Amino acid sequence: IGWRLPDYGRSDNRYRANLNRLTHNALSYLSSRHWFDLTTIGSWKNRPLTVGLVPNSHGTICGWLVPWSEERRKVIDVLRQHLAYLRTEPSYRFALSEVPNIMSAQELLPPEEWQQVLDEIKRGRIELVNSFFLEPDVNIADGEALCQMAIQGVRWQQQVLGRTPSTCWMIDAVGMHPQMAQIVKKTG
Repeated sequence: IGWRLPDYGRSDNRYRANLNRLTHNALSYLSSRHWFDLTTIGSWKNRPLTVGLVPNSHGTICGWLVPWSEERRKVIDVLRQHLAYLRTEPSYRFALSEVPNIMSAQELLPPEEWQQVLDEIKRGRIELVNSFFLEPDVNIADGEALCQMAIQGVRWQQQVLGRTPSTCWMIDAVGMHPQMAQIVKKTG
């Protein structure tokens, strides 16, 4: 959508304060772009509105804007912030994607933090959302390449994390391969 998490301000509960700000920013953005107007949609007028926000970090894999070592550090810093929220906020959940980023976490996090990642995945508080090894650029890859990325991504996550991703998460893919639905269905 193009908005970012607000800066962390002073609050007794930073998670709750940021969630409130983020919810307000998201609704303001969506209604300002005329995607919908909450006051004119008849079926919503007299109903409470529930908005679900899924925290996710989507660091670049190859370090194309910054050196690879700096990108890996940023990925780990963001993951550590998510882990801190998990320790302090019982209702907090987030989506984790991109096998190379998870591999960096496995390599760079201290053992106790990596164990927290594994434990929270088992508890369902960290949701694995990319069944591909990394988010595919589906407008240029052929079917075989997409199949291999899906097979390798699912296999690695099953072997290392003990879970099969719930979703084929392609949040910034350009275009869509005509075989994508079949590939996703057949790879689990």
